[in-house]
Amino acid sequence: MSLEVRGAADMKRIAGEFEAAARTLNRDLVDGAAAAVKPLTRDIPASALATLPRSGGLAARTAAAGLLLERLPNGARINTTKRYQFDLMDKGTVRHPVYRTGRWVAQHITPGWLTRPILRNKPHEQAELEKSLQRNADRVR
Repeated sequence: MSLEVRGAADMKRIAGEFEAAARTLNRDLVDGAAAAVKPLTRDIPASALATLPRSGGLAARTAAAGLLLERLPNGARINTTKRYQFDLMDKGTVRHPVYRTGRWVAQHITPGWLTRPILRNKPHEQAELEKSLQRNADRVR
């Protein structure tokens, strides 16, 4: 591929074209990242319902925590609308008050309820990101 630039006007036009192409490429990568993690908004609540204790409503409350797919300038992430201790719960511990006493205790639960669906989704994530990268490579050629 060769490119010939003559004068400041050509340079300015080409710079504008490169900027527009960069925005398009970045938007496509963000779309690919969002498509890659979207199944997790369904799989994580399902894992919570299947794995976490049902008594006391922990499984139902966690599954209804409101997972949101958030697009970022350089990718995507999943956020929750509720403030639960997802990292601590995924390690196998949940802290909660005891009914009527108000005393807080740490209870052991099955670990990995959050990690398992993320690891299961990894091949899908990789495939979506590779498709997005390939579309971008084809567009640049």
